[in-house]
Amino acid sequence: MHLLSSENKARFLLLVQLALILSSVTWATMSTFWLSFVFPIAFAFSGAVMASSKRWFFGYILFSGLAFGLSRLGTGSVVGVLKLGCLSAVFYLLFREIVRHSFFKSEVPRVDRMIAGVTGYLAIGLYWFLWVVVALQIDQGAFLNQLTSMAPALSDQLYLSFVTLTTLGYGDIVPVTPFAKVVVLFTSLSGVLYLAVFISALIGASSSSDHE
Repeated sequence: MHLLSSENKARFLLLVQLALILSSVTWATMSTFWLSFVFPIAFAFSGAVMASSKRWFFGYILFSGLAFGLSRLGTGSVVGVLKLGCLSAVFYLLFREIVRHSFFKSEVPRVDRMIAGVTGYLAIGLYWFLWVVVALQIDQGAFLNQLTSMAPALSDQLYLSFVTLTTLGYGDIVPVTPFAKVVVLFTSLSGVLYLAVFISALIGASSSSDHE
């Protein structure tokens, strides 16, 4: 199943990711309709564009649909665990396809290989953002905004995820509970490891093309 040509597959996903991140400046006043309905559908569709097989496509749509449906049911602990499981499956499938597209497909043009690599990095940040949200749902004191002495707002949680992913670590929002510290630890490790592998893959692909 090829919904778009190989050189265009990653671009729509990148646009949706950037739109979601940039919109965080208005999350405090934005209608929940955008965050709970429009963006999930746009993200699921843009990910489906990456499909390289029918099996992957139907699995991705299944877990995306389940996650969306569970989010409509409420905020109970069982529903929350099931939703997180479905979302983790969605991100795993998406990340696997991004990695294949950007690291291992020799026919993919260099520009789209780089775009796909960037979408993978952003996908990691968005995935760990989910875990920051979960940590605060478990315990409102899991993270502390030292500037306000309160739990971080939703936009601050996204900011924390990407600041940690890039290992900037400003220290304005800090993990307090052991679970929150583990989330931060894995966020920073995944960011460093992904960049190392991605840069190596780009260099290897460039060297191979130069020898041909």
